[in-house]
Amino acid sequence: MATDAIAALRAEIAGLGQQLERRRRALAILVGTAAKTKAAPAPRPAGPATARPGRPLAKPMAARIQEFLTAHKEQKFAPAQIAEALRKEDRTVKLGNVQRRLSDMAKAKKVKRDNGRYSLP
Repeated sequence: MATDAIAALRAEIAGLGQQLERRRRALAILVGTAAKTKAAPAPRPAGPATARPGRPLAKPMAARIQEFLTAHKEQKFAPAQIAEALRKEDRTVKLGNVQRRLSDMAKAKKVKRDNGRYSLP
């Protein structure tokens, strides 16, 4: 059932894309800037670093949590406190992501969990 809906949406998107291209061509003809041949698109550079040149690549959440806990040794933090501290640098940090990553790190013995608070082992 979901695959039928996805296929229908893809078909509708393809139809809208064709309709948009026809309207662009008609507008170009009316304005007088119609291109006689379709130019080939410029080749895209390979690699994730060149995909978004304006946006620097972010460190993984686990690495940022590890850095925060390393900077505050001998202290224990609740997930909400860690999320708030990381949110000061990156507004996309969410409490759920921090909790999930802390759980993974605790299972891997990279952090120690004590009464709902986390610290380095």
